[in-house]
Amino acid sequence: MKTLKTMLAVLLVILCCAAVLTPVCAETVITEAYAEYLPKTGDKAHYGEIDVKEPGKYTATVEKIYYYDGSDLSDLKEGDIFEAGKTYRIKILFTAKEGYEFSENTVYYINGSDRIAKLGNGLTETTVEIKEESSLNIFQRIINFIKEAVNQVIFFFEHLFPKV
Repeated sequence: MKTLKTMLAVLLVILCCAAVLTPVCAETVITEAYAEYLPKTGDKAHYGEIDVKEPGKYTATVEKIYYYDGSDLSDLKEGDIFEAGKTYRIKILFTAKEGYEFSENTVYYINGSDRIAKLGNGLTETTVEIKEESSLNIFQRIINFIKEAVNQVIFFFEHLFPKV
């Protein structure tokens, strides 16, 4: 009986040591991370958090936007307007939330493409080209404007002459 108690005590000590030496919470590795930032002509530059596929696991933040102005790189500041025909470089920082981590093998996707530069520690860089507006797009804008004007007129008359 004494031998059994000794063996149980040794086993209990081993289990306690194993529990102390084992990490309390292992980090879950994120293998793929997705973010979306699709500015269009006339949009204002936005720095800060952007949409991600799995917001419970990580965030993505626009850190820097710049473009080549013909002779040098120029920064786009918060609120500056994206212009058609320019190609912008956008640095986006991915940050893992508590309980998660990125590995050196994590594949980052921005706007559906994995053709981005991995700068290390979750910092990525991609290119976004703002295309010239097509004439079809201008016609679509005119149609949308007319539809909105008609809706405003209908709204006005409904409130001017309420139904009895």
